[in-house]
Amino acid sequence: MPLVAPPRVGNVDDGAPTDLFPQSRVLVLSGWKVLLLHICGMPPKTTTACQELITMHSPDVVVFGHSHKHGICQHNGVLYINPGSAGPARFKLPRTVAILHLPHKADTTVLSCDLVSFITLESKAPSRIAASKSNKRAAVYRCNLVQKKTRQ
Repeated sequence: MPLVAPPRVGNVDDGAPTDLFPQSRVLVLSGWKVLLLHICGMPPKTTTACQELITMHSPDVVVFGHSHKHGICQHNGVLYINPGSAGPARFKLPRTVAILHLPHKADTTVLSCDLVSFITLESKAPSRIAASKSNKRAAVYRCNLVQKKTRQ
């Protein structure tokens, strides 16, 4: 079943309602515990705050962003995924998203990097649909799929 991760508060989202957009969230998907947050860093260079959340929740997967640079690694039995950024291109990096194909936990004991596909989007973001100030919903981007890349 397709799932789009719930939005997180980023470092430039001043004034965002934290009850709607918490700093982190833990989901259980197909029996796997997934930690979502904005800033973590790719192991072994994870932030102290991220490491504290990992220690507290013992996730199987950590999905994070901030750097806008897509990447994946497995460290100490945890799969780390940075999907990149689907918003306006920044820092001369490609616009990317990631798809995590999660088997049911009863069917396997290990998650590997092969379960993640990266999709490269058009270099220029299509027009943004402005968020209403009255309902404080996040802006939505229309993204056109250009090329699918599978992580080897």
